[in-house]
Amino acid sequence: MTDAKTMNTTKLLTAFLLSLLALLAEPTRAQEPRGPSPLGQYFGFLPVEIFKLERRSSNLLARDLDRDGLVDLVVADNSHSRIDYLRQRKQKPAAAAADFDEDTNQVKNDWRFEHRKIPVDRQVAALVAGDFNGDGRSDLAYLGTPNYLVVRFQPKEGEWSEKLEFRIPDINPIRGSLVTGDMDGNGRPDLVVLGKFETFIYYQSKDGKLGTPRLLMNTSAQLGLAIVGDLDGDGRDDLCYATVESQKRSFCARLQDKTGRLGPEVRFELPAHRDVQLQDIDGRRGRELVVVESSTNRVKLLKIHGPAGDGDGPKPKQRLIQYGFGRQGAARTEQLRDVATGDVDGDGRTDVLVTDPAGARVIVFRQRPTGGLDLGTAFPGLEDTRHVKIGNVDGAAGNEVVVVSVKEKTLGISQMAKGRLGFPKPLTVMGSPVACELVNLDGKPGPEIVYVAKPAGGRGYVLGALAKGKNGQFSARSFGKLAQVPVPVKGTPQYLVTVDANLDGRPDLLVFQDLEQPPVLMIGQADGGMKAVSGSGGIQLGGIDPGQLFVGRLEKQSILVAQQKFARNLALTPSGGWQVIDQYNVTESNAKIAGVAALDLDETPGKEIVLVDTGVRQLRMMRREGEGKLFRPWREVELGTLAYRTNRIADLDGDKREDLLLVGNGKFAVLYNGRTGPRLKELASFEPRRKQAVFSTTVSGDLNGDGRVDVAAIDKRSHRISLLDHSPARGLRHALDFRVFEQKSFRGAAGGGAGSEPREVLIADVTGDDRLDLVLLVHDRVLVYPQDAGDPAKAKPGKQKAK
Repeated sequence: MTDAKTMNTTKLLTAFLLSLLALLAEPTRAQEPRGPSPLGQYFGFLPVEIFKLERRSSNLLARDLDRDGLVDLVVADNSHSRIDYLRQRKQKPAAAAADFDEDTNQVKNDWRFEHRKIPVDRQVAALVAGDFNGDGRSDLAYLGTPNYLVVRFQPKEGEWSEKLEFRIPDINPIRGSLVTGDMDGNGRPDLVVLGKFETFIYYQSKDGKLGTPRLLMNTSAQLGLAIVGDLDGDGRDDLCYATVESQKRSFCARLQDKTGRLGPEVRFELPAHRDVQLQDIDGRRGRELVVVESSTNRVKLLKIHGPAGDGDGPKPKQRLIQYGFGRQGAARTEQLRDVATGDVDGDGRTDVLVTDPAGARVIVFRQRPTGGLDLGTAFPGLEDTRHVKIGNVDGAAGNEVVVVSVKEKTLGISQMAKGRLGFPKPLTVMGSPVACELVNLDGKPGPEIVYVAKPAGGRGYVLGALAKGKNGQFSARSFGKLAQVPVPVKGTPQYLVTVDANLDGRPDLLVFQDLEQPPVLMIGQADGGMKAVSGSGGIQLGGIDPGQLFVGRLEKQSILVAQQKFARNLALTPSGGWQVIDQYNVTESNAKIAGVAALDLDETPGKEIVLVDTGVRQLRMMRREGEGKLFRPWREVELGTLAYRTNRIADLDGDKREDLLLVGNGKFAVLYNGRTGPRLKELASFEPRRKQAVFSTTVSGDLNGDGRVDVAAIDKRSHRISLLDHSPARGLRHALDFRVFEQKSFRGAAGGGAGSEPREVLIADVTGDDRLDLVLLVHDRVLVYPQDAGDPAKAKPGKQKAK
C-alpha cells in the first residue's frame, strides 16, 4: 500500500457524510465490530448517490449500452411493465430540475443518471445484456412469464421496437435461469435458458442470427443459479449451475471443449453452501469460485485445477461424469427404463442406448472419436418401450437394435443409418411380449432373439425365440422339441438376463418377476431346450432385482449378487441351489450394498470389485492383497445423489479399458477408467467476526485502486457490507464493515423483518472516473457508493473493468 491510499481529509469527510446519508434517513456507518482493521484506512467512498425506483425492481445490470465509454445501469421494473435504463451522464446538467420522489422523506435523486424507459408486455423474470445480432450495439434479453425468451435489439436511434420472441416449454422463469456467454467459441454471445427437463442454447451464427436452440438433456429437474465463465482456464466459456436433489445442493459444470461443444455434467464436492459466484480474483487463467458456506457462514475462494494436478497435494480422485435423459418421470416410471451398450452406428466404438417409455423415444449416446460419449440424441420409438438390446441378429454387417413395447404388445427391430435410428419394425411373435434378451442358443456366430410373452388367450408366460432364416426373414426357433417353453413365474416377468449358472458352456436365463418374487432360473439343455430349475435348501437368491446382479468375468465366468452388507460370487450346485465362491464384506454400519461390478481398475493382472454403496453414497473399490489374496478396501469414489438402479461395463472412451456405467433416475453416470477429473483447491477462507452475520452473496472488484481484486460480502440479516482484502500470500482479510440501513428492533431481530436486503449488488465504474464503485439495489432505490481516489492527483490510475 502507498501513502496515497492513507486516510486523508477526503476520507474523513467520507466517514462523516456516510454517517448522515443512507436509505430512509438512517446512518451508514463504516465500522469494525471488534476494533477497526488496519486495512480499513485503505478503503473509502464518496457520499452515497441515491436513485429512486420501485420496490419490485430487480435484475440489476451494469453495461455501456450506448457505447459512449460510460457504464450505464439497467433494471427491470415489473410494477410498471418496463425496463429502466439509467444512462450515465458525462457531466451534471447546467440547470438540473429538482427531482424528488413522492415519499414523505423527500430524498432527492442524484443527477448522475438519465432515466429512460423501455416498455415490456411480459413480466421480466431474468435479464441479461449482450450484442445478440452482431451490429456492435448492446441488446437486452429477458425471460418473460410464463415461458418466453424475448430479445430486444437496440436501435441506432429511437425506440427499442425490434424484438424476437421464442416460446420455451417447461421452464421455471426465475432469475438465474437465463445467462449469456460465448458457448461455442465463435466470439459471439449466445443465450442459455435452463428448463425443467432440457437446457436451451440459442447459438448466434456468424451473421448475427439466433436460430433454433440446441437442447441439452438435464440430469435433474431442479437446475438454477446459472453462471457462465472460464472455469478450467482454457480461455473458453463454461456453463455452471446448481442443482438440488435429495435436499442437497450441488455445484455442476459443463466444460466447453476445443471444438466449441459443451461436455457432460461434472459435479464438484462443495460444502453445504448458500451462494457460489465465479470471479476473477487472482488475475490468472480460469476464474475462482467464491463460496458462502451455509453452516459456517465462511467465505471461501476455490479454484479448479486440471486432472493431473500441479505437482502438489494428493493425487486427484476419480469422479463420475453424468449424462441426463431430459424429461424424468416418477421413480416407478424411471425403473421401467432399460439401458444397452454396443456399436449402433458401425464405427467400431461402443455406444449407449436408453429407452424412454413415457416419451416414446430411444436416446442414443454415441461415442465420439475423441473419446467419451456425446450428450445424446432422442429418436422416436414405440410407446412404453421398456427393453432394448444391441446385437447382430441378422448376420449382415452392423448391429441391430431390438426393443419391446409392453403397451403396444410389440417386439421390434431397427438399425441406424445415416445418423438416424430407424423406427422399429414389428416382428411376428406368439402372444404379447413383455421382455427380451439376445442369446446365442446354437453356438454359431450371432445371437438369437429370446423373448418372454403372455400367450394369446392363454394363461401364464412362455419363452419364445426368433432367428433369421436363409430367406432373410425372422421366424420362430424351437427350444429342442418345444416351440415354446413355459416359465413358472408367480408374478409378471420384468427382465431377462443371460447367465451360465452351472458353467457348462450353454446359456441359461434368469427371468426376473415382480411381487418381490425371486427370479426363475431356466437352464439350457443339451438338445437346445430350456428347463426351469427349482432349488431347494442352501443359499437362494431371494427377491433381488436386476440391478443387484452382475454377470461377468473374474478368473472365470462369475455371477455376482449385491445383498445389503456384502456381495457374493455364486455358482449353481447340481441340486439347484447356489454355492458361495467368495464374499466381499463391508463392516460400516450405514452401508447398503445395492450393486456390484468387476473390472480391471489398476492395469495389473486380475480384476477389482466395485460395490455400489447407497447407504454412505460411495463406490467402494476392492482388490486382492496379502498372502491370502483376499479382496480388501482400496479406493472410494463419491456416488453423489445418483439414485442407483443398475450398471453396465463397456469401453466408452476408446482406450481399450472397460468403464463403469451406473444408471440412475433421469440420468446415468460414467466412471471412465483411469481418468481423473478436475479438482478444487482452496485458496483462502474468511470467517466473519460477527456471530450474527449471515452472508447471502458476494461480488468482487478492485475497490481501492491497488490493482488487486477485493471481495464484498452482503450480510442479509444485519443489512451490512463487509469488504475483504485479498492477497495471494495472506488470503482474505477483513478491511471495512458498514451498515446500509437500520431496521427497528420490533421488525425482527433475526433479520426477517426487512427481508434479504440489499437484495442485489454489483461492482462497476458508474461514475466515469475509471475507478470501480459499489452499486446496491435496496428496497426501492439504487445506491451508488463512488470509490474515493484518496489522492485527487491519482484519481485515474488506469481503466478498470466491471466485475
